Amino acid sequence: MNLQNQIRQKLVDGIINGAFPPGMKLPSSRKLSEQLKVARNTVVAAYQQLAADGYLVSKQRSGIFVNEKMLESRVGAAANRSVAGRELAAPWLRQESSERQRGEGFYHLPNWSRYPYPFIDGKFDSTLFPLAEWREASRLSLSVADVVDWSTGSGDADDPMLLDEIRTKILTRRGIQARTDQI
Repeated sequence: MNLQNQIRQKLVDGIINGAFPPGMKLPSSRKLSEQLKVARNTVVAAYQQLAADGYLVSKQRSGIFVNEKMLESRVGAAANRSVAGRELAAPWLRQESSERQRGEGFYHLPNWSRYPYPFIDGKFDSTLFPLAEWREASRLSLSVADVVDWSTGSGDADDPMLLDEIRTKILTRRGIQARTDQI
């Protein structure tokens, strides 16, 4: 793993584990690069990726901060939000129901993505797809050393690194605590 990814990983671990609470100001890229004895560009790239992932926010003339909204995706965070006044059934869903009653086949409107809840099988919002992260993950997974690791297989055993990532990154971000054997 390169230095940039190592820095990103340690910062994410600190944010998720509470070592860097939401709203905390992080050291400048110059200061952190001096402390870690790495190139400033390495720290800048790590900060930029973390900002793109939603972990950090940059405030003009103030610095880099841990995103206060990052933990909103945890379980129960949306419980206090009001949905009063919003129509729950999407317009295209009502249209689909009437088509089914008439016995017509399902089709989607050309402007399907404009609806508030555009959930159509096989369609997705391309602006929400993490293309850069997907390409980076593909590049990293196809390195010679990694191909040797994943191609040899481990029988029926689960990948311990994958389980650890699920447990420490995905589940904790949603407020779920679990042991590796519970996944």
